[in-house]
Amino acid sequence: EAEYESFESDWESQQQIREELNDKPDELKRYEDKLKKAIFDYSRAEGYSTKGEHIIANKFYNSSESLCEEALEILQKLLHA
Repeated sequence: EAEYESFESDWESQQQIREELNDKPDELKRYEDKLKKAIFDYSRAEGYSTKGEHIIANKFYNSSESLCEEALEILQKLLHA
C-alpha cells in the first residue's frame, strides 16, 4: 500500500511537471522554433555540401546562421526580462 501511494505521488508530480513545461512563454516558443529551423537548415547544408552542391549548401549555411542570430537575440531579450 505504501509503494502504491508513493507511485501515485510520483505520478502526480510528473503530471504537474509536464503541465508546467507545456505552459511556456510565447517568446521561448519562438526561440525554440528558430533554433529548430536553424539546426534543420544546417543539416540540409551539410547534406548538399557532401553531394558537392556548394552553392545550395551556402544558401542553407547562411540561412542557418541568420536563424541562429535571431534565436540568440530572442534569448538575450528573455534573459534581460
